[in-house]
Amino acid sequence: MTDLVLLHGGKHGSWCWAPFIAAMEQHPGKFEWILTLNMPECGQKRVRDVAALQLSDVVAELNQDLHELGVSQTVLLGHSIAGAVKPMIVAAAPDL
Repeated sequence: MTDLVLLHGGKHGSWCWAPFIAAMEQHPGKFEWILTLNMPECGQKRVRDVAALQLSDVVAELNQDLHELGVSQTVLLGHSIAGAVKPMIVAAAPDL
């Protein structure tokens, strides 16, 4: 079954998806897992110093997060800046 991975926009965190996840839970069976990611300096990673990070570093980190979560057959959904990052995530690790 397919996993749903949610990526937030700028200055947000995975917390912003709580209402959406609650709505999705009203329709079980659509996805095996609904998972959220945090970009560096946002959400659970907000204490990170990102001054030296480049966008390619962010993409590599998010792909590492996906790998560690063990996702496959994934639908990646995001808003705001995630719309620019999502295609880079897919291009860098199409096997995920």
